[in-house]
Amino acid sequence: MPTNTVNIYETAVLQAAIETVGLKFSFLRDRYFPARTLYANHSKILVDIKDGDSTLAPFVAPYVGGKVVNRHGYSTFEIDAPYIAPKRVLGIHDLQKRAFGEPLNTERTPEQRAMDIMLDDYREMDDMIARREEKMCADVMNTNGFTADYLADDNTTVLTQNVKYYTENANPAEVTIATKWNANGKTVSDKLADLVDMAAILRKNGNAAVDLLVNSVTAAKLIEDEDFRALLDNRRMEMGEIVPQNADDNFASAFGRIAAPGVLLNIICYDGFAVENGKEKKFIADGRAILGAPGAGHLDYGAVTQMEQSDLEWHTYSGARVPQYLANPYGGGGKSLTITSRPLPQPNKKNPFVVADLF
Repeated sequence: MPTNTVNIYETAVLQAAIETVGLKFSFLRDRYFPARTLYANHSKILVDIKDGDSTLAPFVAPYVGGKVVNRHGYSTFEIDAPYIAPKRVLGIHDLQKRAFGEPLNTERTPEQRAMDIMLDDYREMDDMIARREEKMCADVMNTNGFTADYLADDNTTVLTQNVKYYTENANPAEVTIATKWNANGKTVSDKLADLVDMAAILRKNGNAAVDLLVNSVTAAKLIEDEDFRALLDNRRMEMGEIVPQNADDNFASAFGRIAAPGVLLNIICYDGFAVENGKEKKFIADGRAILGAPGAGHLDYGAVTQMEQSDLEWHTYSGARVPQYLANPYGGGGKSLTITSRPLPQPNKKNPFVVADLF
């Protein structure tokens, strides 16, 4: 009696296995851009961003029955979700070599080793995609948009996609501080006033001011700042505290709290970075501060269309990670595994993150 067999290399089967593992934790993405929508049929995403509104409801004479008020405004952007697709190739020469951590006297077969390599490749490519998502989220927080440079096989840029979540000539969420915090004559009141001004931009657009993100270099300068220390050492009025604590990520830690007039901020020290083109780049630059709140944005995923090995036809899939397995019986009999993702981090309201160079 024939038995039904499952092809573990089918995209649907691979994707189901991937979803049971879940995505690698990513601090900026998961705290400030939690995932919301997985598009099923198309890669273009319609982005609606609400404008701020602080309008009071009117008093109305009872016999009038009501007064018409304007609806909340919003901006709309149609954006083709960026295409991210790392690929790993598996050849017979890979199966004949000892795998990382494998003992010399191993009895593993090439078939078993092939499955182990594929699982390791997925984990590493998922890490790569998570770092790219983290970089995109950091760019949205830093610049109110992001840039995607699309590469060809020879590693040359063939297309550049520039996304801006504002219509002005320059980012309206960037504050220029004329006198830096380490300049002579800059008082502690001036520094608190800078934070209040940054928070005011957020509140104007209906956003909250909760977290102040800096990197460790900037955090060290805050500790070295005599005025800042004096503010924290005030025993009669607790204006803040420096109590470093571990957060949910190797690169992030809760550094303390600071109170400015009308604003109480969590100071988070975040040293996330990535290597691109052989160069290491921090997600938050030295001296820079980002003010915002958890959940101020969200991340949607566009649908992925790709060819399937089973029928050599095009199929469209919905998911944060879409695998593609291809076998080439010609030219050496190699196989490849590609993990495709089409993430689009976006703000919920206009200017949800305000940035400034403090030092």
